[in-house]
Amino acid sequence: MPLRVDLSIIKDEWVPFGEVKPNDPPGSMSNNLPNGGRELIIFSCARDDSHSKVERSPENLDLVKGPGRTIWNTHTELIATLRDGESHEMEIHTDRGVRSQLRITHTKAMEQVRVLHPKEVLLGAFEYLQRDTLFFSDLLTITVASVWVNKEGKPPSDLIDRMQSALKRILEQMVAEGTLTVSNGSSGQKAYTRRRKS
Repeated sequence: MPLRVDLSIIKDEWVPFGEVKPNDPPGSMSNNLPNGGRELIIFSCARDDSHSKVERSPENLDLVKGPGRTIWNTHTELIATLRDGESHEMEIHTDRGVRSQLRITHTKAMEQVRVLHPKEVLLGAFEYLQRDTLFFSDLLTITVASVWVNKEGKPPSDLIDRMQSALKRILEQMVAEGTLTVSNGSSGQKAYTRRRKS
């Protein structure tokens, strides 16, 4: 039963981010603090699969290389010990300045994760930001941030181009279905307004 990591940038909408199995090295995620400091959230699954641990490393040096991260830390602080089916949630601010909710779960056997449809994510953005109308650039920023939430540096331009094309197609479908309406904003950008259920 692996440790499972989910992320949410839209209120109450969780997206599977990854997992750590009993024999895997610990996973980690950066958290930028309001005072300008930075810490690492480290999560690991016990070798005997009896529990998972969530720890904070306030004093560390870390090097990201390829898909991995090498961590030198002087000490860690235990945040939570999780057993079968237990979860811990916390807010983090990533290196890209995106505020997210992090949920770490010591999963139950055969537990299934519901993967959100892109339309659900987009509709959730209106709810999370408490706005009925969003510009295309707003929706693109949220979409890119959702897949680049724990990576260093800026997302590559080819990724942004691909996501922009996919987002346009999805928004066109939602307008055709009557879920959204579209208009031209004062800046020339397209503005999308959700239709509330009566």
